[in-house]
Amino acid sequence: MQLLGLKILMLGASHLATPGFFGTILHNQLADQGAIVHTLAVCGAFPSHWVSPIQGNCGSLEKIGANPAYFKLGKIPNTKSYLDLVAVDPPNLVILVMGDSVANYSAPTMDKKWAIQEIRNLTGTIEGSNISCIFVGPPWGTEGGNSKKTNIRVREVSDFLKTSVKPCHYIDSLKLSRLGEWETTDGLHLTQKGYIEWATRVMQEIQKTP
Repeated sequence: MQLLGLKILMLGASHLATPGFFGTILHNQLADQGAIVHTLAVCGAFPSHWVSPIQGNCGSLEKIGANPAYFKLGKIPNTKSYLDLVAVDPPNLVILVMGDSVANYSAPTMDKKWAIQEIRNLTGTIEGSNISCIFVGPPWGTEGGNSKKTNIRVREVSDFLKTSVKPCHYIDSLKLSRLGEWETTDGLHLTQKGYIEWATRVMQEIQKTP
């Protein structure tokens, strides 16, 4: 994919919602290749929250182009409507990073009926806007962390997303590292070293995408 001059909107949840995490690293890597990037993230946001906005409660981040990231903790502004965002500034590509959001790691089983409704709410809206999209799947975590993320569940989620995010192109992050290669801080969120490596490998996959 030729990135020079490409306008990209990147939406996500906690992996994007803190400076130095995956979102700002990938944002900068895309910009270094000439893309014009707008990143928006709200901790804990589900895909449908980018169709019907809600108020987050744990942190948000917005970064536009080369400007510093605007980061806020605590009570924060709503997520924003995807259709409103693209009406104001239409992108050529949308990147979604919210696979962990639909996993519901604390529950004994994954609610796939709910998850498919969440995913299709947003991907269907994107399809209707006739804009290309990429969905970045979740990476491996660490067993036994506070997030209760497990290797079995994240594999289940990734396999589910592969067949559920169309028309978006799916990037399987589990294939980008060995199990346990990237350390985490809580079982789910990576250390900065891990985020750099994840973003770098996802960037390579984006460049390979037609």
